[in-house]
Amino acid sequence: MKIPGSLPLRILIIVPFTCLLIIATGVFAVVSYNNNRAVAVEMAHTFNDLISQHVESYVTNMMEIMPTLVLNNATALNKRVLSSENPISNSPWLLSQLRQSDQLNFVTLAFNDGRYLAASRPPLRSNSLEIATNIKNDKGHLQGYLVNDKDMPSILAKDIGPYDPRTRPFMRCAISQPQTPCWGNVYQYLESKKYAISFSQAIINDQNVPVAVAAVDMSLNSLSNYIRKLKLKNESIAFLFEQDGTLLASTNENYLVADPVTNTRFTLDNHPSKLLKELAVFLQLNSPEQLIELHGRDYIFTSKDIQLGYEKVWKLAVLQPLDVTISTIKGKTSDTIILILATLLAMIVLGATVTKLIAKPIENISNMALDGALNELEKAPFQQSFIPEVRHLSSSLARLARSQIISISQLEQRVVERTTELEKANTRLLALSQKDPLTGIANRRVFDETYARQWALAVRQQSPLSLILCDVDHFKTFNDNYGHQQGDDALIRVASCILKQVQRPTDLLARYGGEEFILVLPQTDEKGAREIAEKIRKAVIEENIQRDNINGYTYITLSVGFASIVPSANDNLDKLISQADKQLYIAKENGRNQSQPSPKV
Repeated sequence: MKIPGSLPLRILIIVPFTCLLIIATGVFAVVSYNNNRAVAVEMAHTFNDLISQHVESYVTNMMEIMPTLVLNNATALNKRVLSSENPISNSPWLLSQLRQSDQLNFVTLAFNDGRYLAASRPPLRSNSLEIATNIKNDKGHLQGYLVNDKDMPSILAKDIGPYDPRTRPFMRCAISQPQTPCWGNVYQYLESKKYAISFSQAIINDQNVPVAVAAVDMSLNSLSNYIRKLKLKNESIAFLFEQDGTLLASTNENYLVADPVTNTRFTLDNHPSKLLKELAVFLQLNSPEQLIELHGRDYIFTSKDIQLGYEKVWKLAVLQPLDVTISTIKGKTSDTIILILATLLAMIVLGATVTKLIAKPIENISNMALDGALNELEKAPFQQSFIPEVRHLSSSLARLARSQIISISQLEQRVVERTTELEKANTRLLALSQKDPLTGIANRRVFDETYARQWALAVRQQSPLSLILCDVDHFKTFNDNYGHQQGDDALIRVASCILKQVQRPTDLLARYGGEEFILVLPQTDEKGAREIAEKIRKAVIEENIQRDNINGYTYITLSVGFASIVPSANDNLDKLISQADKQLYIAKENGRNQSQPSPKV
């Protein structure tokens, strides 16, 4: 029954809701319009900070390899890992370091008597590697050699002329302060007009006299190409320059680092770009402002010092046009307002339609819902009511009841599915518990179980059973020199290499200890075990896992011991393992990088 002065439910729902949406839309539009510039500036500042952090991270990551390589080479020369008597023999070492970074151009060793050796990526032929040296001729000429498959100089590619490294900036810098590494001043290559920067350190003898210099250098062209890969958006530009304002690199190739005619490096205040000249004036003012006007255009400006270490500091400036950011914000704001208005209209229409269907005598609906049983509600007992809204609500309650019944059924099904997934997860967990967490091959527990099973089978069938025990030679020295991370990587590669030699599904490779691996070979006699042991040892050599030179080997090798038996019921499981371990000991005592027993002559 309708009470005098009351309003229909659909009116009470639609009118306040519509008014609130209209008011919210109007307030949003006004606030967005008034605060558009402030928002744009704030976003631009945030974007500039992100760009600065990105460029700083980009540059420091690129440059940090230079001190690392120089310090490593200085240490290696001091410890005689590198030769000062025969510098040419150091060529593979230097080339391997040059390959670690595509941005480096020279990895150098220079001696106080004028001898010079460098692995080079010539600036004019950046896709090729050479050995540059003045040692292989009696005139002291700097010559470039192509390298052979052993990374040694082979074919003469060019003769640059007389060369004394003691006159070059990298060596003069290191000799002038022999106790600390140093960044040299930017200088020009002899072979080309390209500029480069070097990092060097003097190697001193017991009398504190410099005897050699280790250095690494990189061309500014490589630096520019490196940071241009950032491809900054919103017409943003990042400049890298020295503390005196001399340009080093730019993310925009239109802002040249050096004059293309005279090859003289530009500073900010003598650059042909008016924008950079005005930026130089602004930097001289030391103004804290971050919103500046350059060449008739507003920019968001961010300045940052990039610390390269060893008292070397570069400057980074980032400029972002404010108008580009504002235009982007305006466009997005307009699109948002239009979308809100369209959504408002759709919601008003939808709300009016829905409330017309449901806003009728609620007391009848309450009576309908009193029984509460799902099976009863599904029958829609008020479907014959003369009130359309009641009939609709009755149908809705019926659908809700059906939905609840379906949900309960689905929940039960999900319980079954989750139980199945749990069983699968347990199966995966069991599989993981059987693997060595580093190499991914079987672990010691799986070996013990498999070996015991294959032993019992060999006893029953009176068939041969073989074990091969492998140990990585001098692995502790490898870990000490290269660190545990590279040690782990080497073990993974060795395990993968051995695993490729395991051909039969009944064979098993497992990690036996720290750097020891063991193979169980059912139905395999001593001859077969010898063949497989040799295949494994040679395969690891061919994998060519580089390491420091020990006993003439610059790659990781294996010592291998193997043993075979046709076990009887009276034999002990440890018998075969003990024999393989003894053979491994013999292989180590005899000089390593061999398999024992040795082939009989």
